[in-house]
Amino acid sequence: MVMRVFFFKQKTAYEMLRSLVGSEMCIRDRHRGDWDGDGRRDQAHSNSAAEDVIRDIAALNLGNCSAESLRAGLKFNEDGSLGSWDLSAQGLEELPESFGNVQVREHLDLSHNRLQGLPASFGNLKVNGHLFVSCNRLESLPDSFGNLRIGGDLNLYDNQLQSLPPTFGSLQVGGFLSLFDNQLETLPASFGNLQVSSDVN
Repeated sequence: MVMRVFFFKQKTAYEMLRSLVGSEMCIRDRHRGDWDGDGRRDQAHSNSAAEDVIRDIAALNLGNCSAESLRAGLKFNEDGSLGSWDLSAQGLEELPESFGNVQVREHLDLSHNRLQGLPASFGNLKVNGHLFVSCNRLESLPDSFGNLRIGGDLNLYDNQLQSLPPTFGSLQVGGFLSLFDNQLETLPASFGNLQVSSDVN
């Protein structure tokens, strides 16, 4: 596999969001086998974990963020499992440690918040679609970040990242990886081991 690495902005955020729509179905079907065969058990775990996170975030009392607004972004599949969760533009400044327990079959959107860091449990997340952590204030990523397995695209653009953890090269991304508009001057030695199905920009 030939990996091309770019650190200039190739597309606007709006262009990228529009380009995702056509690929949602194939990404979801391709990774369907990654989930627990017992749909009811998986559904119960996913829904319970989401409620735990909502409770923990609400307890942080961050700005105008409320339990109602957090629940409003939850989208469930026909079988009741958590399909996607839109937490964008909620004014979030931090995430609770329980966040890593969430399982999302499709997309998780944390973009356009005020996150300066991510909990150590973040690497335990299960996201079979796209993960958006773009347009925040992240200066660093937890060591567990390399444990992430993302079925779609991983968007980290427009943050304040000055470095990447040594484990970053263990990432597995089913789509493309966006790192532009950060403050990266060097890359970890493991960067060449990245498993990315498309480009890195």
